[in-house]
Amino acid sequence: AVAAGPAGALLDLAAAQRGARGGPEGVVRRHGCSAYAPLVGAGSAAR
Repeated sequence: AVAAGPAGALLDLAAAQRGARGGPEGVVRRHGCSAYAPLVGAGSAAR
């Protein structure tokens, strides 16, 4: 945890919720190249 106590727990929860939004495409948008994010989603339909 970044901070201790209730404030730290709230920060951890907010970070986890933000990370879960958008699935794999969201991760690529936030941490990679947003132009390639749709390609990540297109690959999941091939299964």
